[in-house]
Amino acid sequence: MKKVVSMILACALLAGLCLSVAVGAEKDMSGAAQAISLPPALLAGHSYRFAVPPIGEDVSISVNGQPHTEAYVAEGSQAVVVYTDASGEQIASYTLPVIDTKNSTDQCAYFCVQEGSLSLKQNENDITVSAGGDGKLTFANALNADNFGLRMELPEDGSNYGALLVTLTDAVDGRVSVTVRLDVANKVITWGEQSAELDGSVQLGYKDRTCQVLDGDNALFRVTQDDLGNAFEGFNGGVYMTLAFEGVTGSSRVVLTRLGNQPLGHKGSGSQDITEPAIVLLSELYSSQSMGEEFHIPEFTAYDVLSPVVKTSVTVELPDGTKASEDFTISQYGRYKLAFRVEDSQGNIAKTNRQFFVNDDVAPELTVNSLEKTTYKLGDAVTIPAYTVTDNLNSCFVDVILLLPNAEIRLLTHDNNGQIVYSLTNEALYNKSFINNETSFKTEQVGNYILRYVAYDDQYNRCVQELSFTVE
Repeated sequence: MKKVVSMILACALLAGLCLSVAVGAEKDMSGAAQAISLPPALLAGHSYRFAVPPIGEDVSISVNGQPHTEAYVAEGSQAVVVYTDASGEQIASYTLPVIDTKNSTDQCAYFCVQEGSLSLKQNENDITVSAGGDGKLTFANALNADNFGLRMELPEDGSNYGALLVTLTDAVDGRVSVTVRLDVANKVITWGEQSAELDGSVQLGYKDRTCQVLDGDNALFRVTQDDLGNAFEGFNGGVYMTLAFEGVTGSSRVVLTRLGNQPLGHKGSGSQDITEPAIVLLSELYSSQSMGEEFHIPEFTAYDVLSPVVKTSVTVELPDGTKASEDFTISQYGRYKLAFRVEDSQGNIAKTNRQFFVNDDVAPELTVNSLEKTTYKLGDAVTIPAYTVTDNLNSCFVDVILLLPNAEIRLLTHDNNGQIVYSLTNEALYNKSFINNETSFKTEQVGNYILRYVAYDDQYNRCVQELSFTVE
């Protein structure tokens, strides 16, 4: 089952934390250590708050010998991250290199080679990854699980390999990963026993809400098991991407053109990151809320492919125009507008708006006077009794309707917030023998009549009152 992302992880993601497949461990990973996810490298100047693995134990973390209680800003050439259990025994230790991305202009630096002989070249409109043999690399930053995307070209003259493997690893729990296999020679993409056709241009995507692997807008597979064969219902937060060349027999390469919402390549001479972050809500926002309930502003996080997110905010505009930035008790009917805003270290800003409604569920209060009498003669004038109406939002309508003995229905008046239209004087609708004046009509039939008063508001909450009389 999907877990709610912890506040620790939320802080980490907002700070640009990159957790990926654990690498560089100085002791074998087993048991609790398998849950630890760490990046292949840290990016100089980025802030990190390492998440405690989801193992249900009291775990402490130190970085370069200091207790990890606040965000760690990567500096120097490396960082040593040590996990210790409640007894003081070391669970695992990692030495992570610190990489200079040259203020986000060196995109190749984000792709950390873990195994084999791989090289990268940043071109104007893409990044070329070349392989002289089997190997794999991992992207350093956390990526958006619910809108993951990787666009790439697979040149035929560079396809001297058996398959290209794309692995997404959970940012919270390193035991959870999903791998798809791109078999270029046979032009198929597979997950488990399922396969689909593959061509030279790939727009690989993944949607965590549906656990679907996509090619562009086309759903290919729904993932039901992770790489360990365990039941899979989605990741816990972000994901970390690993590319692996398998079965290389000669010079091979792939061309990466886009990762998430980030176009790859320098687009000129060393341009900086100009792509905004992506905002992701971590909890449901229902479109309809109820009066008197406690409204909790949805938790959210943001993902940026290259730069750390440094500013976040959310405000709620209430129906009366006032604003709130904290949880509150719903006390107004109408539309509430939520505005989410995030900004990365390069000044790129992302905004997204949501809204919900608190619909009026209170019917108007209607009081109708009595008829002058309950028995009339044919041709008598019947005066329509007056009424009073109130509504909690001071907006309502009243229709006065006459039901004749022959089952005919006639609208007599329509009241729109005090502006009354008198249909019973409209000669285009009714006979002159029926019309008397704006507040009365003449009886034309013998039998039982009903005067029906229907009061309703904008949300069609209504109340109905009826008066009966007889014509002899």
